Amino acid sequence: MNDITLRQILKQELITLKENLFLVEYQNKKYVLKGKRSKERNSLEKFRFENEITFYKQIKGLNHKNAYLNVPDHFISADPEMLLLDYIANDQEGNLRKDHFVKAYLEFQNLQISKNILIRPYHQLINNFYYRIGFVSLRTISRKVNYFIAFQAFLLMIRLSQNQKDLKSFYLIHGDLNDNNFIFTETGKIYLIDFENIFYTKKWPIAEIFSKCFNFTKENEIKFNPELLVLYLTEFKKYKVKISYILQCRFGLLFHSVREIAQTKNSERKRKYSELLKISLNRKKFLDWYRTNIEEHLKEV
Repeated sequence: MNDITLRQILKQELITLKENLFLVEYQNKKYVLKGKRSKERNSLEKFRFENEITFYKQIKGLNHKNAYLNVPDHFISADPEMLLLDYIANDQEGNLRKDHFVKAYLEFQNLQISKNILIRPYHQLINNFYYRIGFVSLRTISRKVNYFIAFQAFLLMIRLSQNQKDLKSFYLIHGDLNDNNFIFTETGKIYLIDFENIFYTKKWPIAEIFSKCFNFTKENEIKFNPELLVLYLTEFKKYKVKISYILQCRFGLLFHSVREIAQTKNSERKRKYSELLKISLNRKKFLDWYRTNIEEHLKEV
């Protein structure tokens, strides 16, 4: 594909999915067209789009040997800079195999891409865990909960980071691993999409998958299901990397609580996650929570 082909595609009828995302059909094939957001949006939106472009540029030349992970075929135009992706149909009624999803996610985390090429410094700065906990705590948790809790969360982040030594490898973090950003096809393939918020970590590989173990129910209760965590750690163990499950899970609980409080507009949800945040801040309460919710299940790992 080339820019001439893209110009032909742009002449077709575009179906707007959201502000900068379109569905288009050309020569009996569907594509998703993604461009920069409008100029009125802040610079962070521009950085996120550039982040995704950078990722696709780097992954294009890789010789993929992944058994479970897939990303859409893509083309990046030069002028204007736009991203054209093969349309991947989601199997809405299919049952996603959680073990396959975990394996695909681990393959993504271990993609052999140079971190210095993949993520520019400002992309890493605005996406990393410390920004998402530290900055968000001081700015949002202080307003939604109180300054004391926000400061405690900030200090715990620093203390846990000091206790966790850098791992030998860096691990990619998707940054927005919601149900809309991975696709399960009728043939059983798993695709990851939407890499605007991608960053890397050398300390906290489990934090993102840990977040997916939580569910806020219609009854306004927080449910924790360790199944994904157990599947992940079982596979992670094969990489022969030593980590402290207690330290990793405490950081994960801190990260997830802060994120949920910052994003929700539901007062009851905010209250429940504020209680969970306080558990992460208190070592004794956290260890009790860990023993009740996680420890027994990790005997399977």
